Amino acid sequence: MEAVGTGAEDGMVVDVAVHSGTPERRADLEAKFGDVRSFVRMARGTMMLDGPGIEDALRGIYPDAGRIMVEIGRRPGSERIAVLFVL
Repeated sequence: MEAVGTGAEDGMVVDVAVHSGTPERRADLEAKFGDVRSFVRMARGTMMLDGPGIEDALRGIYPDAGRIMVEIGRRPGSERIAVLFVL
């Protein structure tokens, strides 16, 4: 499993990871991590979606991505969002 985090400059960090699946499917999804992070930041920051709302939206965008889990953790002045795709 590999993860990439971004966004600490504004207090919102988004980590994206993919677990299991064939190397080809994993590589295809990993290539989209930048888009996933951008969408999650917009969905949380602008649309104020919670974890289940972000999961539903990502399922609409990536219907073949398998199981999607989103967890949001908060600390004073920061927020960390973890997105896990299980292929």
